[in-house]
Amino acid sequence: HSIQTSAGVLRGVIENILDFSRIEAGKVVIDRIDFDLHNLVSDMTNLFMHQARTKGLKFSSHVDPNVPFQLIGDSFHIRQVLINLVGNAIKFTSDGSVELRVSAASTVGSRIRLRFEIEDTGIGIADEDKTTLFESFQQVDASTTRKFGGTGLGTAISRQLVELMDGEIGLDSEL
Repeated sequence: HSIQTSAGVLRGVIENILDFSRIEAGKVVIDRIDFDLHNLVSDMTNLFMHQARTKGLKFSSHVDPNVPFQLIGDSFHIRQVLINLVGNAIKFTSDGSVELRVSAASTVGSRIRLRFEIEDTGIGIADEDKTTLFESFQQVDASTTRKFGGTGLGTAISRQLVELMDGEIGLDSEL
C-alpha cells in the first residue's frame, strides 16, 4: 500500500511539473467547447466525496439555479483548477466541512462569468502568507510541505489557468 501511495504522489508531482512547464512555454490552449456545468460539478462531488468521508469531513456542492446547465468554455481546465483547489481544501481541513459553490458573477448578453467558491473549515492562511499562495513552488511554510506534502505548484498552475481563461483567482482566509 505504501508503494502504491508513494507512486501516486510521485505521479502527481511529475504531472504538476509537466503542466507548469507547458503553461510557462505557452503551449496550453484554452478550448471553447460545449459542456454541462452540472455534470462537471457532479463529477467533482463524486471524485472528492470518498476522500472527504475518509477524513471524517462533510463535502457538498451547490450550483445556483440561475446558472445555465449548458455552457461553452474549457471544462478540462476548469476541472483541473477545481481538482487542485478542492483537493487542497480537503488536504488542509482536519475536521468540519468543504463546500464547492458555483454562481453567476456577471452576465453580459449571452456571456456569463462564473464564480467558483471553495469554502472549508481548514487551518486557514495568515494575511502575510496570502500574497505567495499562488506563486510557483511556494507553500505557506516548510512545515506545511513536511506535514501535508505537495510541490507548491497546484495553486500556481490554477492561477495561470484561470488567467488564461480571462478569470481571476483569490482568497479570503484567516488562521
